Amino acid sequence: MDKVLDLSEARAGKGIRFGQFFFVSCWTCHAEESIPLWRLYTRNMAGVRIALPSYPFQQCECEAPTEWNIIKEGRVLSPIPLDEAWTDSHFITPHFLNKKNFGGLVRYTDEDEIKEVYERSVTIVKDGEHTDLFVDGLFGLPRLKSKAWEFEREYRFALFILPATQIPPGGPCDQDYMDHMFRCLIAGKGPALDCFDVRLAPEVLDRIVLTLGPCCAEGDRLVVESLLEKFASNGSIVSSQLDGTIRSF
Repeated sequence: MDKVLDLSEARAGKGIRFGQFFFVSCWTCHAEESIPLWRLYTRNMAGVRIALPSYPFQQCECEAPTEWNIIKEGRVLSPIPLDEAWTDSHFITPHFLNKKNFGGLVRYTDEDEIKEVYERSVTIVKDGEHTDLFVDGLFGLPRLKSKAWEFEREYRFALFILPATQIPPGGPCDQDYMDHMFRCLIAGKGPALDCFDVRLAPEVLDRIVLTLGPCCAEGDRLVVESLLEKFASNGSIVSSQLDGTIRSF
C-alpha cells in the first residue's frame, strides 16, 4: 500500500508503518462504467476494463508438514499454498483462508477517523526488555479510504506480509520465528517484496470479459482480440457503453 496511487495509504498507527506490510489488489464490484476511472487508470481512455468472477482465485488443499504440529480439523482450502505463504523469507498471516477477511468493500470516511482507527488498533505492551504488539481489526485497516476517493467504489483483496527468517523444524508457530517478525514490524522493516502473485483458478479465464475503453480505436480492438484468442479464447470483448460520446484528444 506504500506504492498505490493514493500516497496517504502508507499509514501508521502508534509509529507502526503499515503501508509496507499490506499488499492489495484493487477492483470494483459495480458493473456500470465510470468516466473518472477510465480517466485515472487508462491512457487517453483507450485501455480495457477486466471483469472476472467475484472470487477468481485457485483453491488448493492446505497441507502442513506433520512435524509442524498444526492442528487441522477437516479439509481446509486456500488460495495460496502454505509453502508459498510461509517461507524462510516472508510470512503471510493466514487471514486469506477466510474469504470475508481476504476481500471486501472499501469503506470511505473522514481522514481524521481513519487516523484514529489506525491509532487505536495498535496496542504495545512493554515488560522489561520484552515488547508485545497487538493489532485489533487488522484486516479492516487496508479497506479504509478517504471520502475523496469514494467515486472508485472499490473492492479490495488484501494480504498482510511480514519478513521472516528460517522456519524452524517445528514450524512457523515457533516463538523465536514469531518474535523475529514482530521485531521487524515494530522496527518498520518490511518484506523484501514489491508484489505477491496469487494464482487464478484456470477456469476463470473462460469467463473473462474485456470492455474496451470509450476512446479505443479499431487497431486497439484488433490487439485485444489477438491477445484474447491467444490466452483466453473463451472470453469475450464488449464495447464501452460510452463509445462515441466522449471527444478524443
